[in-house]
Amino acid sequence: MPRKTDNEDRLRQVLKVAHLFYEKEMTKTEISHEIRASSTQVARLLAEAREQGFVRIEFSPPTLHDLSERLKRKFDWLKDAIVVSSAEDLAFLRRMIGKAAAQYFETAVSDEATVALGGGDTMYEMVMALPTTTRNVRLVPAAIIDSGPVLNHIDPAVLVSLLWVRSGRQAGRAHLATGLPFNRPLSRQKLKEEYDEFSRRKAVQEVLAEMKRADFLFTSLGCLKADAAYEQLAPRPHHYLLENLRLTEAGLAREGVIGDLNYSFFDANGSTAEQWNVFPALGVAAVQQMVVAQKTVVVAAGKYKLAALQAALRGRLLNVLITDEQAAAALLR
Repeated sequence: MPRKTDNEDRLRQVLKVAHLFYEKEMTKTEISHEIRASSTQVARLLAEAREQGFVRIEFSPPTLHDLSERLKRKFDWLKDAIVVSSAEDLAFLRRMIGKAAAQYFETAVSDEATVALGGGDTMYEMVMALPTTTRNVRLVPAAIIDSGPVLNHIDPAVLVSLLWVRSGRQAGRAHLATGLPFNRPLSRQKLKEEYDEFSRRKAVQEVLAEMKRADFLFTSLGCLKADAAYEQLAPRPHHYLLENLRLTEAGLAREGVIGDLNYSFFDANGSTAEQWNVFPALGVAAVQQMVVAQKTVVVAAGKYKLAALQAALRGRLLNVLITDEQAAAALLR
């Protein structure tokens, strides 16, 4: 039978871990270092704190929670739906969606998981919201695109590098390859041929193999018809990519394109076509396979990309949705 002092020591440890996690907002990894215990032990102590009623967790206001539950009922393949409050300041809203994605990352991604990262500003906000700590995960880009000679977009390789630094700079934990800059516009077919040749390199094949092994994908969406106010926040990668492909947004719209997932274009039904896939990526077809395989595909985007969100849900291009209340309400209509 446990001694009274053992029970008291256990209680003190439960309360300390709960205090560090909920009040000091330390991560489980940070707490494990603090109390010299494994992350698994920390998780058990937190569970015990909840079971004994020492803490009460409220993930969101009731209205947001209700929207989340209704989204999961309507789109019943979703593993989770996280809804944040809407805001008129779209830069602030994007930051909040990125922060929600970071919180999901911290709670859902397990040790030794392989995580693929999409590019763009929302994913940048997610990476910057993640605390700097040692993470035993493998990181890969969700796409390999040509970059340079000047920077005009936060591509996946940039975010893989950044998160690798923020996760302890462990050797062998990040894999990436960047496409060579093409200094002249090329047709889609010609650019695809260039990338097919590029993808035959041994080092690139290793990265592509890691991408296919991804357990988690965190990404956002490109939207051909994004909110006009959102267009003012940052340069859109589409313009640069389309110039290199000798395409225009109007031309793609005539083809039926609504948006893109990791630079793989899709239509209003979330379907893609061969000519809409140029870059080596976890594109539409690969992501649909991930969803079928019950891997975790997190898409984070707000009301300013509603058309792309609607199409992505029709095509089942995700199984975890992170969005805002106005977008959620529109998706439920």
